[in-house]
Amino acid sequence: GHSARPLFARRTRRMYDDDGRWWSDSPDEAEAISVPGLPRSIHIKEDLRFGTGGRVWNTARALVGHLAEHPALISEKRRIIELGSGTGLIGIACGMLLSAHTGVDGPRVAVTDMESVMPFLRENIESNGVAGAVEAAPLLWGTDVSDFGAPVDAVLMADVAYTDAYAELAATLASLCGPETLVLHCYATRKKDVGQLFFDEIKRLGFTTEALDLPSFVIGWPDGWANGITLYQHRAPPSE
Repeated sequence: GHSARPLFARRTRRMYDDDGRWWSDSPDEAEAISVPGLPRSIHIKEDLRFGTGGRVWNTARALVGHLAEHPALISEKRRIIELGSGTGLIGIACGMLLSAHTGVDGPRVAVTDMESVMPFLRENIESNGVAGAVEAAPLLWGTDVSDFGAPVDAVLMADVAYTDAYAELAATLASLCGPETLVLHCYATRKKDVGQLFFDEIKRLGFTTEALDLPSFVIGWPDGWANGITLYQHRAPPSE
C-alpha cells in the first residue's frame, strides 16, 4: 500500500482479477465482506486509481479473520495503528471489535497511508459507521510519528513489506513500538521475494518474529487463495 504508482495506469480501463472476473477501476458499488466473528459485513469500495492499495487482498481478509477469532487481542487496546491501510478493511474491522471504553476520548484506531489515499479511506470508514472509533491519518514511512503517541498498543499491517521502502517501513514500525506493542503482520510470499529485505531489517533492529496459525475460515478458502500467506507476530526489543 505504499507505492503511489497506479499499477494499471495504462489505457486498459478494466483488468481481470485473480478469478478471471472483470475488475473495474471505478466500482459502482461497495463489496460486502463478511468474516466469521464480525458483528456485520464490512462494505469496501475498491478503486484502482490507488494502485495496489485500492483493492482488498486476501492477506487483509486473513488478518481480519484472526482478529475476529481472537477479539480480546484488541478489544481493550487504547491506540491501534494500521500501516499501509489502502482500503481500510483491517482498521474498520478493529473499530467493530473494540469494546466500549470510557477511558479514551476520540478514535482509538488510526488507519494510515499516503495523503492522496485519505478521501478514499474516509469514505470507507464513514460508509461502515465506525467514524467514532476509526480515523484516517496520513503517515509517510520514515517520517516523524510523534503525533501518533508512541509507543502504541498495537500495529497491524497486511501486504506492506513488498516494497522498495522496506527500511523506512521498518524504521516507522520501530518508532511506533514498545516491548509491549502487539504487532500483527499478514504477508504473502511472491516470486521475487523482496519482502525478505523487510524481515532482515526488523531483525537487525532487534525484533523477534514468530508465525501464527491462520484463522480457520481461511483454511476453507478455494484452492490457491491462501497460497503463500503467513500471519506473523513481531515483537520489539526490550527497552534499553
